[in-house]
Amino acid sequence: MLPLVAVLFALLVVTASGLVGVSNAVVARAQSQIAADASALAGAADGRLAAERLAAANDAVLTAFDQQDAYAYQRRVEVKVEARGVVAVAAAERVVGG
Repeated sequence: MLPLVAVLFALLVVTASGLVGVSNAVVARAQSQIAADASALAGAADGRLAAERLAAANDAVLTAFDQQDAYAYQRRVEVKVEARGVVAVAAAERVVGG
């Protein structure tokens, strides 16, 4: 009976470790995407420096910034950020007046 309990306990520990690893990956992905979304919005509103600041405020690094000004009243920004080893991409568009 004791060997069976030991095997079941070991299985429980391995399963719990796996769940912790999966949950950490999910949290890292969410944090990276939040940083990317915030950076894209800041970049569309105020440019690259604002996007870099928002990425840093979210413990991330802005790794790419692409700004397209289609018209005087329209700006589209796409950013790529890295947080906790996870890369995320986001885009935002600002239209003023128009």
